[in-house]
Amino acid sequence: MKTLIASLIAATAAVSTLQAHCGTCSVSEGADAHHGEAHASCYDGTLSSYFAIQKALAGDDLPAAKSAAAALQEGMSKSECATDGADCCAEVGGASDAIAQAADIAAARSAFLGFSKAMIAQMESHGSETAAYQMYCPMAFNNKGGAWLQDSSDLRNPYYGSMMLTCGMQKTAYGPAAEKHSHDGHEHHSH
Repeated sequence: MKTLIASLIAATAAVSTLQAHCGTCSVSEGADAHHGEAHASCYDGTLSSYFAIQKALAGDDLPAAKSAAAALQEGMSKSECATDGADCCAEVGGASDAIAQAADIAAARSAFLGFSKAMIAQMESHGSETAAYQMYCPMAFNNKGGAWLQDSSDLRNPYYGSMMLTCGMQKTAYGPAAEKHSHDGHEHHSH
């Protein structure tokens, strides 16, 4: 129980910091192309790892989620982020660390919620060349709700896994998915 509480506290601290800073990730106007490429590389790698973590949690696979989070950490340690994106990259590293060190799937899912909020903020402010779908489950976290991104419109809930795999709705689509799956203001519901 002490390990669970410690994991939840660490996850909460990491994601709170991530939420506070990651919305500011951007390449400032006038930044050179190298910095823009570095930011895009950091963001693309983060998004790919994020999707791997989302799929693992939806599949109730804590070892795979932890492995994807550890791979994200390793990739970020080798990646160069734009100067004004460095704080964000460091914070994403903190959230991935909380997932990689999670004592159980509940702690990993809690950390993933904050990671999701940060990635959704990034998607809202920077868009994406990668197809992404924002999903939402109103029942997650004791009916407080939780949003996440996934790379498929086939809803797979990372907060409940097999218990309620398809509980939720599609809120919006980004990148090429936004063009293909314009849902005319209608949300897709599944329970």
